Amino acid sequence: MASDRGASDGHVILKLAKPKIHINGEYLIGYAGSMSGGQLLQSISLPPIPKKELHSFMRTGFVKAFRDAVENYGISTSDVDESLVLVACRGRIFEISPSDWSVAEWKTSAIGSGAPIALGAIYVMDSNGVDDYEYMVRTAVEAACEYSPTCKYPVDYLSI
Repeated sequence: MASDRGASDGHVILKLAKPKIHINGEYLIGYAGSMSGGQLLQSISLPPIPKKELHSFMRTGFVKAFRDAVENYGISTSDVDESLVLVACRGRIFEISPSDWSVAEWKTSAIGSGAPIALGAIYVMDSNGVDDYEYMVRTAVEAACEYSPTCKYPVDYLSI
């Protein structure tokens, strides 16, 4: 997973001191939009991943832990509603939307303002046989930093 460091409000863009991706236990987590949800997932204890029925677990067990933390730590629901979260575990990628607590599983995904540019870059590299995953995601985020006014270097990369 890779991310930029930009934080924007429509008028200015600043470079965050910390990455928008992190590892918490068995999970690799990235966020876009409101930072409250992603930062919360960086700080709480998350449940262990079961061996079977991963998608059902993400929709129930993981989302429950996330929702409980939102309630327990007094985060405004409107702030969390404005965030998107990517969670990678056991070689799979899930997008969680706190606005309705939906869980979508993707082969490839990108979130945030640079997502259309990043997804286009990944498509081109994938269709041309690039199979170095780190190279693909770093290059995709670099393309977003280059062409989106709301993305900002540096590019961070983590894997599990």
